[in-house]
Amino acid sequence: MDFTRIRATLWRFRFVLAAVALLAAVASALSALRELRPETVGVVVADRDLPAGTKLSTGDVRVADVPRALAPRGVLTSLGDVDGRTLTTPVPKGIPVAPQMLLSKKFLASVEPGQVVVPVAVQADGTESLLTPGQRVALYAPKDEHAQSPEAVKVVSRATIVGVGTASKSKSFSRDLSNTLPLFLAIPADTATLVIGYGSAMPMRVVIVH
Repeated sequence: MDFTRIRATLWRFRFVLAAVALLAAVASALSALRELRPETVGVVVADRDLPAGTKLSTGDVRVADVPRALAPRGVLTSLGDVDGRTLTTPVPKGIPVAPQMLLSKKFLASVEPGQVVVPVAVQADGTESLLTPGQRVALYAPKDEHAQSPEAVKVVSRATIVGVGTASKSKSFSRDLSNTLPLFLAIPADTATLVIGYGSAMPMRVVIVH
């Protein structure tokens, strides 16, 4: 065997052989990266800090790729899933928007036995940002202008916030709804008529309880 000729041939094609070796190394590295790179899924996340009560539009959210193993179960994957829906809880920027964060019939039905969900307009006094779903509150009505006692009327001693609407500044012939905030409260069923009665006449106030 003429080793001199073989060496000469290898030397002549040394750049080609080096390129082939480099391509093989790159292909091997890419294959390894594909194995290491987790499978992803597009999920809807907040594109900015979103307060409770926000009526979502496609400008409030975006679709981000996250590892499938880390995606919450039942996660929303399309902007159309949230467009026009109302948040029941604050969502920080970059956090996925889950179905249970959106106001829905299913959400309103998820209350304890013996309770009902009622919408109540409460006075917005600057502390409404502290009101979030899950909080326990007491519900008060302002004192009657003809009553001798200066005390407000405790309507419900313990209610649970299940949803927070958007502050209103509108007025009507029958009621002044300016600077009010609609809350969805889970209350004992036997207090519903009392709450609705007071609530139809005037905005009420809430006090956070523990």
